[in-house]
Amino acid sequence: MTTASIVAQLNDYTGENIWQDVILPGLDLNEAATNEIDPCTSSDRFVLADGTIICWDPQTGQWYNAGEYEGDATDDAATTWF
Repeated sequence: MTTASIVAQLNDYTGENIWQDVILPGLDLNEAATNEIDPCTSSDRFVLADGTIICWDPQTGQWYNAGEYEGDATDDAATTWF
């Protein structure tokens, strides 16, 4: 599945709990990296296993590709945000 198709799937979702219905069961996440970029567990961003960062934009109501995770999830890794 491409990043574009993942973002489209997320943005097409109309259910109640996108994390339980789409993200957790259907996407290959890097949980350590996700925990690093979202330490408050606001659930508005996550990292895919390939390093792609997906974020939620509350102003547009859309998920988007926010760049690549550049750390190893074990130190103060940098991320690239667009």
